[in-house]
Amino acid sequence: MVTLALKSIMKDVRALWLQQSKEQQQKRKVDRLARDLDRRYSSGSHKVETKMLELHVVDWESEVGTDRQDECMMEKNDHLETLRRKLEVEKEKHHSCMQETQRITLHGLQSGFSLVFESLTEFSKASQKMYHGLVTYSENSDKVGNITYIEGGGNVGNCNSQNGQ
Repeated sequence: MVTLALKSIMKDVRALWLQQSKEQQQKRKVDRLARDLDRRYSSGSHKVETKMLELHVVDWESEVGTDRQDECMMEKNDHLETLRRKLEVEKEKHHSCMQETQRITLHGLQSGFSLVFESLTEFSKASQKMYHGLVTYSENSDKVGNITYIEGGGNVGNCNSQNGQ
Protein backbone atom coordinates (compact mmCIF):
# COMPACT_ATOMS: atom_id res chain seq x y z
CA MET A 1 0.00 0.00 0.00
CA VAL A 2 2.86 2.38 0.81
CA THR A 3 4.52 1.76 -2.54
CA LEU A 4 1.26 2.44 -4.38
CA ALA A 5 0.84 5.71 -2.49
CA LEU A 6 4.42 6.72 -3.29
CA LYS A 7 3.94 5.86 -6.97
CA SER A 8 0.77 7.95 -6.99
CA ILE A 9 2.51 10.95 -5.49
CA MET A 10 5.37 10.55 -7.96
CA LYS A 11 2.83 10.87 -10.78
CA ASP A 12 1.46 14.02 -9.14
CA VAL A 13 4.95 15.48 -8.77
CA ARG A 14 5.69 14.71 -12.41
CA ALA A 15 2.42 16.35 -13.50
CA LEU A 16 3.29 19.40 -11.39
CA TRP A 17 6.78 19.54 -12.91
CA LEU A 18 5.37 19.41 -16.45
CA GLN A 19 2.73 22.03 -15.63
CA GLN A 20 5.33 24.37 -14.13
CA SER A 21 7.42 23.96 -17.26
CA LYS A 22 4.40 24.88 -19.39
CA GLU A 23 3.70 27.87 -17.14
CA GLN A 24 7.30 29.09 -17.42
CA GLN A 25 7.19 28.82 -21.21
CA GLN A 26 3.98 30.83 -21.26
CA LYS A 27 5.51 33.43 -18.93
CA ARG A 28 8.54 33.80 -21.21
CA LYS A 29 6.19 34.23 -24.18
CA VAL A 30 4.24 36.97 -22.36
CA ASP A 31 7.46 38.70 -21.31
CA ARG A 32 8.82 38.56 -24.86
CA LEU A 33 5.60 40.03 -26.30
CA ALA A 34 5.52 42.75 -23.64
CA ARG A 35 9.12 43.73 -24.39
CA ASP A 36 8.38 43.71 -28.12
CA LEU A 37 5.31 45.89 -27.64
CA ASP A 38 7.18 48.31 -25.37
CA ARG A 39 10.08 48.50 -27.79
CA ARG A 40 7.84 49.12 -30.78
CA TYR A 41 5.69 51.57 -28.90
CA SER A 42 8.54 53.59 -27.46
CA SER A 43 10.76 53.56 -30.53
CA GLY A 44 8.23 53.94 -33.30
CA SER A 45 5.07 55.52 -32.07
CA HIS A 46 6.43 58.48 -30.14
CA LYS A 47 8.97 59.36 -32.80
CA VAL A 48 6.40 59.13 -35.57
CA GLU A 49 3.92 61.26 -33.61
CA THR A 50 6.60 63.88 -32.91
CA LYS A 51 7.62 63.96 -36.57
CA MET A 52 3.97 64.15 -37.59
CA LEU A 53 3.39 67.15 -35.37
CA GLU A 54 6.49 68.84 -36.72
CA LEU A 55 5.40 68.19 -40.28
CA HIS A 56 1.88 69.52 -39.60
CA VAL A 57 3.23 72.73 -38.15
CA VAL A 58 5.89 73.29 -40.79
CA ASP A 59 4.10 72.05 -43.87
CA TRP A 60 0.46 73.23 -43.99
CA GLU A 61 0.41 73.26 -47.72
CA SER A 62 1.18 69.67 -48.63
CA GLU A 63 -2.08 67.79 -48.03
CA VAL A 64 -1.01 64.73 -50.04
CA GLY A 65 2.06 64.07 -47.89
CA THR A 66 0.02 64.45 -44.72
CA ASP A 67 -2.57 61.93 -45.90
CA ARG A 68 0.14 59.36 -46.59
CA GLN A 69 1.73 59.99 -43.21
CA ASP A 70 -1.67 59.64 -41.53
CA GLU A 71 -2.16 56.29 -43.25
CA CYS A 72 1.28 55.17 -42.14
CA MET A 73 0.50 56.28 -38.60
CA MET A 74 -2.81 54.40 -38.64
CA GLU A 75 -1.09 51.25 -39.90
CA LYS A 76 1.45 51.44 -37.10
CA ASN A 77 -1.29 52.04 -34.55
CA ASP A 78 -3.24 49.07 -35.92
CA HIS A 79 -0.12 46.93 -35.65
CA LEU A 80 0.43 48.07 -32.05
CA GLU A 81 -3.20 47.35 -31.22
CA THR A 82 -2.85 43.86 -32.69
CA LEU A 83 0.22 43.29 -30.54
CA ARG A 84 -1.66 44.55 -27.47
CA ARG A 85 -4.53 42.14 -28.11
CA LYS A 86 -2.12 39.25 -28.64
CA LEU A 87 -0.36 40.16 -25.40
CA GLU A 88 -3.68 40.15 -23.52
CA VAL A 89 -4.57 36.73 -24.94
CA GLU A 90 -1.19 35.34 -23.92
CA LYS A 91 -1.55 36.86 -20.44
CA GLU A 92 -4.87 35.06 -20.08
CA LYS A 93 -3.25 31.80 -21.13
CA HIS A 94 -0.49 32.38 -18.56
CA HIS A 95 -3.08 33.12 -15.89
CA SER A 96 -4.92 29.87 -16.65
CA CYS A 97 -1.60 27.98 -16.53
CA MET A 98 -0.93 29.48 -13.11
CA GLN A 99 -4.37 28.40 -11.90
CA GLU A 100 -3.81 24.86 -13.18
CA THR A 101 -0.43 24.73 -11.43
CA GLN A 102 -2.06 25.87 -8.22
CA ARG A 103 -4.84 23.28 -8.61
CA ILE A 104 -2.34 20.47 -9.11
CA THR A 105 -0.30 21.67 -6.16
CA LEU A 106 -3.24 21.98 -3.80
CA HIS A 107 -5.29 18.97 -4.77
CA GLY A 108 -2.79 16.52 -6.22
CA LEU A 109 -0.03 16.86 -3.68
CA GLN A 110 -2.33 17.34 -0.70
CA SER A 111 -4.33 14.20 -1.43
CA GLY A 112 -1.19 12.34 -2.49
CA PHE A 113 0.71 13.10 0.69
CA SER A 114 -2.30 12.31 2.87
CA LEU A 115 -2.55 8.91 1.14
CA VAL A 116 1.18 8.31 1.75
CA PHE A 117 0.88 9.23 5.43
CA GLU A 118 -2.23 7.10 5.89
CA SER A 119 -0.54 4.09 4.31
CA LEU A 120 2.59 4.68 6.43
CA THR A 121 0.39 4.82 9.53
CA GLU A 122 -1.23 1.50 8.59
CA PHE A 123 2.19 -0.01 7.91
CA SER A 124 3.48 1.22 11.27
CA LYS A 125 0.46 -0.23 13.09
CA ALA A 126 0.93 -3.57 11.35
CA SER A 127 4.66 -3.55 12.15
CA GLN A 128 3.97 -2.72 15.78
CA LYS A 129 1.39 -5.51 15.99
CA MET A 130 3.88 -7.96 14.48
CA TYR A 131 6.59 -6.83 16.90
CA HIS A 132 4.28 -7.28 19.89
CA GLY A 133 3.36 -10.73 18.58
CA LEU A 134 7.04 -11.67 18.40
CA VAL A 135 7.66 -10.35 21.91
CA THR A 136 4.69 -12.34 23.23
CA TYR A 137 5.93 -15.46 21.46
CA SER A 138 9.39 -14.90 22.90
CA GLU A 139 8.02 -14.47 26.42
CA ASN A 140 5.98 -17.64 26.06
CA SER A 141 9.06 -19.50 24.81
CA ASP A 142 11.03 -18.34 27.86
CA LYS A 143 8.42 -19.81 30.19
CA VAL A 144 8.93 -23.15 28.50
CA GLY A 145 12.70 -22.80 28.80
CA ASN A 146 13.62 -22.48 25.15
CA ILE A 147 16.03 -19.74 24.17
CA THR A 148 14.79 -17.94 21.13
CA TYR A 149 16.75 -16.50 18.29
CA ILE A 150 15.66 -12.97 19.25
CA GLU A 151 16.96 -13.17 22.82
CA GLY A 152 20.00 -15.26 22.00
CA GLY A 153 21.70 -12.34 20.30
CA GLY A 154 21.16 -13.61 16.80
CA ASN A 155 23.95 -16.20 16.99
CA VAL A 156 22.68 -19.64 16.04
CA GLY A 157 25.74 -21.33 17.52
CA ASN A 158 25.10 -19.58 20.80
CA CYS A 159 21.51 -20.87 20.89
CA ASN A 160 22.61 -24.44 20.23
CA SER A 161 25.38 -24.42 22.83
CA GLN A 162 23.04 -23.12 25.52
CA ASN A 163 20.36 -25.67 24.64
CA GLY A 164 22.93 -28.47 24.94
CA GLN A 165 23.77 -27.69 28.59
